[in-house]
Amino acid sequence: MGTVLALLLLGILLTALGGAALEIAARSSSRAVNRDLPT
Repeated sequence: MGTVLALLLLGILLTALGGAALEIAARSSSRAVNRDLPT
């Protein structure tokens, strides 16, 4: 049981970290795109 709970927690943490990293990457890339667009 302990190992199953540990794996579940690891999966949750990894998905949360991955989501945060994707969000940061999307924000920075959108900022770069906006900066490159002529205004």
